[in-house]
Amino acid sequence: MSHLSDRDRQALRLASELRQRMHDWLGRRGIPTSLFVSPFVDRAGQQAS
Repeated sequence: MSHLSDRDRQALRLASELRQRMHDWLGRRGIPTSLFVSPFVDRAGQQAS
């Protein structure tokens, strides 16, 4: 990942931390943690993975 800027690497770290915290939070409430939320949206406004 050497082609990424410092800001890009920081964004990836923050996203990973958020994903882990959401996983932990959902797990403590007995909610399946296999949920998937895509941050990507196609031109039609639909979720894209």
